[in-house]
Amino acid sequence: MSIGRVTSVERPGLGTWIRIVARGDDPARAERAVERAFDAIALVDRQMSVHRADSQLARVNRAAGIEQVQVDDAVLEVVGRARERAERSGGVYDPTVLPLMRLYGFYGARRDGFPTDGEIANALDAVGWRHVIVDREARTLGLARRGAGIDLGSIGKGWAVDQAVAALRAGGITSGLVDVGRNVYALGTPGDRASGWPVGVVHPATGAIERVFMLRDQAVATSGNAEQHHRLAGVQVGHLLDARRGRPADGPLS
Repeated sequence: MSIGRVTSVERPGLGTWIRIVARGDDPARAERAVERAFDAIALVDRQMSVHRADSQLARVNRAAGIEQVQVDDAVLEVVGRARERAERSGGVYDPTVLPLMRLYGFYGARRDGFPTDGEIANALDAVGWRHVIVDREARTLGLARRGAGIDLGSIGKGWAVDQAVAALRAGGITSGLVDVGRNVYALGTPGDRASGWPVGVVHPATGAIERVFMLRDQAVATSGNAEQHHRLAGVQVGHLLDARRGRPADGPLS
């Protein structure tokens, strides 16, 4: 038995590109489910985006060192998880990297020169998961240090994928894909004879497909410097930064 027709929609969002695919015998139901999935992602954008001044997270960042801000439970959940991962990783992953992202010109004003040691030291004073204050009882979120800022660009996209998948399932979709900036969840299979959805991972330098995962009710995500980068003082700098040193992350490109 065929799984049915394909509904595929692509739109910008969360500072990246989003693609949602749904398969089913009822195209109208698939279209409704896809729209609800985009609505779920739009809610995450309003809650957690650093790219819009009216998001809940933006209000928290503006109030850093001043007061705690009331936010939705979802924001508390995601920030709580991010803080826990930061602690477990010894700060290799840290959601408070926003001051460094701004310093290197990825958000706000662009710059031409590489930051000085003094500028990096000043930014690092405001970086650190210990500055994050999560009060689940009061439903508030805050930052203890002025100039601190939370960036949920990594974990937030994964959360958005989960919410979109939940919306597809609630709409009766059992076969589909959600791709939010290379955070991909494969729902079911693309056909009765398929073992899963083929999802390729590209080489960060050549763009060639390096590996193919066959995913069924599973997710895979990559992050790399191949697309989000610019040159500072003649040096190419990617958006993956080492929050412990305040400098671009060394090692793999993806």
